[in-house]
Amino acid sequence: MNEKFFDLRKEKQDRMISGFVKVFARKGYADASCEELAREAGISKGLLFHYFETKQGAYLFLCGVLYRYLEMEVGSRIPHRPADPFTVMEQVQTGLCEIMRHYPYAGLFVFRLEADVPGELPEGAQEYRERCGAFCTQIRKAMDFSSIPRRIGSERLLRILKTGCRGLIMEMLETGEKSGHAQGAPAGEIFDAGLFRKESVIYLELLALSVGSVGGVSPL
Repeated sequence: MNEKFFDLRKEKQDRMISGFVKVFARKGYADASCEELAREAGISKGLLFHYFETKQGAYLFLCGVLYRYLEMEVGSRIPHRPADPFTVMEQVQTGLCEIMRHYPYAGLFVFRLEADVPGELPEGAQEYRERCGAFCTQIRKAMDFSSIPRRIGSERLLRILKTGCRGLIMEMLETGEKSGHAQGAPAGEIFDAGLFRKESVIYLELLALSVGSVGGVSPL
């Protein structure tokens, strides 16, 4: 990677990163084209190659950036002692919300990295995939499932929490895209962080009530 990228204005860097995140989150690594990456980033293909050399270079750079954000925004919110799973998930979604204020498609990118076939990812991406796996394990260990009815179980609840989070993110992004401001717009016009935070809290409250667990989800 060309270190001159970091000499660019922060706004320019963020627009490029946000554009890359959108394409890779929507298409996956294998199906993303350099033309799409350049268009969403607001640069020419020549500049894409100038700063990152290859599509692989852009992808690995992105993995590094987003993983650092995960550590900073999500990792710092994980309780040091086991807590109710709904409380832990609320903290995770709060951290994701902070990242998506800057890079709206970051949440989908992380889910996509986990779901993509390892053989279709570039060399070097497996390291970040494994880091994300370890991160998820850390989150799971922070959850105390003792209040969850046995008939539901921890693994089923985790799947529901994950599916709900991903679904809410996708719904919010689709709403932003339909508004007609998706390409080249400020992040706040694509992803309504305040609404996501409100809806995620309501979702977790409803889920906690439906499984008979009184959690520590923050009231609205």
